[in-house]
Amino acid sequence: MKRVRCVLVAVAGLVLGAPQASAGLQGSPNIAQLAAAADIIVIATVVDDVVVLGGAQGVTFTLLVDRVLKGPEQANMSLPVVWVPMTGGPLGDAKYIRGAHGVFFVRRARTGEFQIVPHAGSNERFEDTIFPVASGPLDAKYAYAPAASVVEKLFLELGAAVASPSLQNALLNFLHWTPLDSSLNSVAHRVYENWAASSDGKVRMFGLAGLVRQGDGVALQKAAQTLQDLGNSTPQPWVLSLAISGYFRSGSPADLKTLARLTNAGPIDVRRAAAYALAAVHSRDSLPFLANLLESDDPDIRSYGVGGLAMFANHVATITITSYPGAGMQPQSGDAPYRTQETMKHFTMGSETMRSNEAYYVIFWKDWWKQHAGQLAK
Repeated sequence: MKRVRCVLVAVAGLVLGAPQASAGLQGSPNIAQLAAAADIIVIATVVDDVVVLGGAQGVTFTLLVDRVLKGPEQANMSLPVVWVPMTGGPLGDAKYIRGAHGVFFVRRARTGEFQIVPHAGSNERFEDTIFPVASGPLDAKYAYAPAASVVEKLFLELGAAVASPSLQNALLNFLHWTPLDSSLNSVAHRVYENWAASSDGKVRMFGLAGLVRQGDGVALQKAAQTLQDLGNSTPQPWVLSLAISGYFRSGSPADLKTLARLTNAGPIDVRRAAAYALAAVHSRDSLPFLANLLESDDPDIRSYGVGGLAMFANHVATITITSYPGAGMQPQSGDAPYRTQETMKHFTMGSETMRSNEAYYVIFWKDWWKQHAGQLAK
């Protein structure tokens, strides 16, 4: 058992070399938290000049409501609001606030006034108070029923705004990494499908990556074709790498072939992510692809080949976003016909843990595969 504990430490140190999912968003509430924190959520326009209040009281302006996502307010009504920047410092150039149009989050204060709830953790700029969206009616592709939940409405409104190049950067990151519960999955799927059909390469990649996160093998194939066509000029490949490594766990033969294809060429983060996904699945059908990883020119990819074969032989369950790293890495009890003392001795994953003696692991698992390929590759 001591050796198994060492394996857990080794895998816990695994690094894919891609940006973290929360990069640039630390300290910001997610979409569900924003919906819960606000008493009122509206699509509205600032229709008057900003009045700067004395001291640290903030500024006041009026919103003309277009659509109501939460609260008793009605379309075309005026809503006076107060925004108090966190620093209490000068507002800056207030003329850029008038005419601003987007999603505002509002809370009724104890004093009775309506206060803006910032969507960003800083709350130092006007941009922290609004998600800009396009004027006019909502695109029919993102339409929702009146009975839809507040979070669903908000996700669809912001998803539609991504179609505008001037708005998409922050929204793409914010929506893509918003935690999705089961009630939002079908709505997110519709948004991701719309993005994946976009003529904008960046939006399309975020859409494909979102579908990949949901286990869509067809989207994975389309992403692989995009990478093949565009190579290193592919926009935002890191978002695809994180979707694959963290979430894609399909064991279908077609999807395993696509993952194997992705390990061979293209941005290195995507290659490593695909190799890690193969290792995480480590099904019988994945074994020939894992064995091929042992011949890779990249040490991380070779380590995933070792780890995948080792997890299969030692009877480890599929590794998911919740079981990595942790107790889910332990070999399971019960029938394990390929587990031996030697397979346990050579059980590891991650180039950092293999660096001191990589040949010890790689040669063993190459030999192991030669001995078992005839039986397991059928």
